[in-house]
Amino acid sequence: MKLLKTWQSAKMAVFSVVLIPALFVGIAACGTVHRPGLLSWAVTPDQKISSPVNPAPNGEILKSLEVSVMEFGVKGDGITDNAKAIMAAIDYVNSRGGGVVRFPAAKYMSRRFGLFNCHNVTLLLEPGAVLQMIDSQPEELYQPFIRITDGSTNCHIIAYNAEIRRNKELYTSGEHRHVLSLNRCEGCSVKGGKIYGSGGDGIYLAYPGAEGYPRSILIKEVWLENNRRQGISVISGTDIKIYNVRVSNTSGTKPGAAIDIEPNEGHYIYSVDILNLESIDNQGAALQIYPRFGAVDIESRISVSGIKSDGDQHVLFIGGCRDRTKPMKIDIRGLEGSGHRSSGIILREIGGGTSFNISGRIRSDNKPAIAVGHDTTDEQLIKGSPEAYVDLTVEGSGYTIYSYTSSKHLYNMSKNMFFKIRNNGTGRIANFGNFFAKVDTDVVSYNDKKRDSILGPWDTMQGTRIVRSIGEVLLTLDDSKYRPGSIVKAAVESDQTLIIKASGSGKFLPFDSDTVQSSWRGSLITLQKLESNDWSVVEYSGLWDRG
Repeated sequence: MKLLKTWQSAKMAVFSVVLIPALFVGIAACGTVHRPGLLSWAVTPDQKISSPVNPAPNGEILKSLEVSVMEFGVKGDGITDNAKAIMAAIDYVNSRGGGVVRFPAAKYMSRRFGLFNCHNVTLLLEPGAVLQMIDSQPEELYQPFIRITDGSTNCHIIAYNAEIRRNKELYTSGEHRHVLSLNRCEGCSVKGGKIYGSGGDGIYLAYPGAEGYPRSILIKEVWLENNRRQGISVISGTDIKIYNVRVSNTSGTKPGAAIDIEPNEGHYIYSVDILNLESIDNQGAALQIYPRFGAVDIESRISVSGIKSDGDQHVLFIGGCRDRTKPMKIDIRGLEGSGHRSSGIILREIGGGTSFNISGRIRSDNKPAIAVGHDTTDEQLIKGSPEAYVDLTVEGSGYTIYSYTSSKHLYNMSKNMFFKIRNNGTGRIANFGNFFAKVDTDVVSYNDKKRDSILGPWDTMQGTRIVRSIGEVLLTLDDSKYRPGSIVKAAVESDQTLIIKASGSGKFLPFDSDTVQSSWRGSLITLQKLESNDWSVVEYSGLWDRG
């Protein structure tokens, strides 16, 4: 027994004299603990963000670590403010060359914190974990909950079957107080989980200037629910990838979009790729693109494959592109929309330097499928016109296309737009007289109830026009408004007379008459404009006579 006590005393002496001082030396070598809310040293805007590995203090490249926040005093009791303890865990892993900081299943309360100049650090919220912000201090109310910034590289937040939350009920105005903010960082990602209840955006991507903006960012399989301004805001960045996200019930502050690509002044957007966006019951559009205030002297590309919108204000809103000096290319495929509370697609203030392709399907029962217009004054006349191709299938009883302006701006904006529309509904076209876009389709219809009408003014029309007569109608085809090759199809849908007349010296061949008419319900006729003022009767059925 005496021998055992002597050995225990010797062990305590060795620990006190050797190990404890060594421990303090090691801690001192690792540097001071990073305090929440303060930024570490950062790269300057003109420096490339690049630091694949953060070496240990002695220069050794260390193996990646994996720690639990519980080891650093974090409490998952739903009460304790864990900000300092979480930062201690992050700083420890970062100082050792990177690794994983785990949050086991529990409810964690915290004030704001972040990954500041971190490299190769992953925050892993295990299934069932909830990370809830404490918004008790006034300065917290206008700051993001979690930031990845200050030159961070290869940092990630993974939260499958977990949640990151703020307290939306505290925010009655404004557009700040995001849940996650990715600023000056590279090669970072957010994967999985539910991001809920921000006072601004669920996820915010931004940094001003030509350098330092977010690069190579992946947002994947995230559900953004009940945020105040946007699900995701892309204010600046390049190589931004947003894959398989769901955004629902965004409301409180305009624009209220599921995803809003809208640079501020001095911000740069180079490339954004979106794959499979599901958007449900948002105050604004499923996707809004409005680059008006950002840099216009750079080439930009936005590519979207798969949008499913149900109950949003708009399915797609594109505007504010009028002043571009370098091309912006927008390619949107696989668009599906229904239940929109205003026009399905809004095309507004789109000028030269912009080109876009849009294809998909919209069910439009109460509102137009497409609305085209311009809100500028004469002094703000758009520069040039965009190149645009829209290939859309329209279902339901709503109007197909609606133009909401009668100014010359609309002509400048739309003269190079090309629409191919398949219409499976009634196909009404409202207020289309000032719209000068080319239309190529054999299924767009037009109900003209006027007794005397000039079929136009489709000034640059080249394609097919269907006329469905539901009453006695005299239609004059103004040859100056149709290019050679244009086609008009007419169907008599009542027992009253449909009269079609060629203008000027034009005739319908082979009728050798300037007028054809029918009073027989179900009669059909197809006319094609020739190089002269004449029209060729390509085919007809029912009873048609010379006038």
